[in-house]
Amino acid sequence: MASRSQFRRRAAEGKLSAGCIALVLASACGAAHAQVATLQDLNSTAQFNFGVASIQSSFLVDGLNQLNSGGLYFGVGAGAESSVSSLGPATLSLYDGTRGVTATFAGAQFTLQLDYRLTGQTIGSGASTLTETVRIINTSGSLLNIRLYSFQDYDLGGTPGNDAVQFASFGGSYFLANQEDPSVALAQSIFAPGANRIESDTTGALLGKLSNGSMDNLNNNGAAGPGDVSWALQWDFSLAPGLSTVVSRTTSLQLQVIPEPTSFALLGLAALGLVFRLRK
Repeated sequence: MASRSQFRRRAAEGKLSAGCIALVLASACGAAHAQVATLQDLNSTAQFNFGVASIQSSFLVDGLNQLNSGGLYFGVGAGAESSVSSLGPATLSLYDGTRGVTATFAGAQFTLQLDYRLTGQTIGSGASTLTETVRIINTSGSLLNIRLYSFQDYDLGGTPGNDAVQFASFGGSYFLANQEDPSVALAQSIFAPGANRIESDTTGALLGKLSNGSMDNLNNNGAAGPGDVSWALQWDFSLAPGLSTVVSRTTSLQLQVIPEPTSFALLGLAALGLVFRLRK
């Protein structure tokens, strides 16, 4: 039987069949708090472990990894932030072959459903899209004030330096993040609903802020870099008993020589136009 490291290598190379991926899921779920899923479509592969804080560990496009880590955190009331993995082992379900996975966490006060859908493109195109959808359901008998955080540490072009990120806002909410590597890659994320707060950083302190044992709000620093950029989004919700809310984020990656700054700004404006059309 292949070792776990061999499974991971074959998954990263996109050489696992749907049956093999299901086997990885089954064997991982048997281990304490280790719940691994690998999505694959055409030129793209994404690796997830729903039992650790850094839920997403890779995002390969045409064989080149663009992501260092990505995680999802929450805070209730005035409580400190925690990774969603702290809610306990998730129930995992693959769908659409090897393209999608849903993880359901049943917490003491709420249920959190996390869904990822990977859409690859033709091999050699350098393009890929990953959609994340989060649904929070208040299962308690009282009002739930909850903060949701999404943390991203992309290493565009496969290197940790020389990246820069900018956010775009409208009406007090943040709907768009553009991260670029100066020569090889562009990542564009669109959020719905718009995030209440954002933060970007090149010092590595942002991830520590989400795991320091105290309640934190992001500082709305909307631009960082060039450097080893990471960034996070924050949504604030008040949910009555039995009610739910949904957050979605779509990230599009393109490996190519990126546009000049003026063209880059126009791309952002076009994406914002798409957001507002979808909101109508």
